[in-house]
Amino acid sequence: MQDAYWHMAAMLLALTLFTTRLLLRVDHLQIVAPNTASLWIDATGFLSLTVGGWLGGRLVYEHGVGTR
Repeated sequence: MQDAYWHMAAMLLALTLFTTRLLLRVDHLQIVAPNTASLWIDATGFLSLTVGGWLGGRLVYEHGVGTR
């Protein structure tokens, strides 16, 4: 059950980071060039998405979530 909570937290963190980056790059409906902060947010979001995907795999293959 703990894996499910960590999976959910990692995916919510990735969603929050990517949404934040999107909002930082839009200025009056014009896309702005990426800066160092937005690239770090992207890298952290990607890492969070990778960890969340790995935990999702554990939920399916080790705990049998979603299988009959």
